[in-house]
Amino acid sequence: MSVNQSSSELASGAAPILVNDSGSSTFLKVLIASLTLKHIALIAVSLLLVNIIYNIFFHPFRHIPGPFLAKFSGLWRNHKQFRGTWHDDILDIHEKFGKVVRIAPDEVSFVDENGLKNLYGHGKKVLKVRTSEGVVDQHGVNIA
Repeated sequence: MSVNQSSSELASGAAPILVNDSGSSTFLKVLIASLTLKHIALIAVSLLLVNIIYNIFFHPFRHIPGPFLAKFSGLWRNHKQFRGTWHDDILDIHEKFGKVVRIAPDEVSFVDENGLKNLYGHGKKVLKVRTSEGVVDQHGVNIA
């Protein structure tokens, strides 16, 4: 492997571009090797911020009302479940925000008879949920 730069370029602090014997650049390998913990942390924080911005402003559920934290994180829902007040909290947010409420970035709760019939009614294909008890249908009946 040889360095493809002059000694004056190296003295100026420019990063060397390594070229292997076949002539292909290993720039990506050098770039990855030069990443520090600060760079990795900056990338992680940037990705987190992009995800939050997407969930608040561009997600298909962005117009559905709900608690602010629920727009970009499942922490709101998890906190209520761990406290053991989930059922009361769901009723409270439905009283506050209406029949359709966003409870996580990709999860919506609704209390509307017509909505339930449209989603779970006769002849509707419904995604079944796998639980620790097996596969259950929309009524909680074990089907597997």
